[in-house]
Amino acid sequence: MDKDLRELCSRKAFLFDFDGVITDSEPFVFEVLKQMIKDNFGIELPYSDINMTIGCSDRKVAEYIANEYHIDYSVELSEKLKKNYPDYYFEYEDIKPFPYLRDLLSILKDRGRKVAIVSSTDRAHLEAALSRMGLSGFIDTIISGSDVQNKKPSPEPYLKGLEALSVDKQDAVVIEDSPTGIQSAVNAGIDCIGFEGSEVKQDTEKASIIIASYKEMIEAIN
Repeated sequence: MDKDLRELCSRKAFLFDFDGVITDSEPFVFEVLKQMIKDNFGIELPYSDINMTIGCSDRKVAEYIANEYHIDYSVELSEKLKKNYPDYYFEYEDIKPFPYLRDLLSILKDRGRKVAIVSSTDRAHLEAALSRMGLSGFIDTIISGSDVQNKKPSPEPYLKGLEALSVDKQDAVVIEDSPTGIQSAVNAGIDCIGFEGSEVKQDTEKASIIIASYKEMIEAIN
């Protein structure tokens, strides 16, 4: 955490994770996963499992559940999770951005900065959620889970984000809330702002700097 927030906020490109960074959807997403696991396998996931499932790919979630609850892991289990996972963004009508985020994105757009969403979530869910929140016009590109072969913590998602925005890593900054996402940024060689505004508190110690509100970034830019 030896980076200066003002310097990070002067970068040309900003790459945001989605769940827990754009909107506080993670508690709801976990409840959806919890209900699906209960219906399909009769297993009641405790809330303590949330940090082991949030921000992970379908395969990683399936592996964790199989190992933790002694279910035979198979590709079919992973596919079952993916296939049966509800379209929660379409059904979750109360989805909204974090406080000050819209103001921040507006400032970035006015100043000609580039913005990407880099998430393991399916593209259709991301586009629907961004549209519902009225944020689509602020986003230059989306890198979804289906756009990469290797998901976070692999560097591939953020490297693809840089490529899509046509910027070098030293000119970009990542905003993440999870250890998996932060490690992805670190592996890509991009400085990372750890966001702790979500209801679900995760380990952000590997981030370059940590913030609790987007108001801090607005103040740093201004």
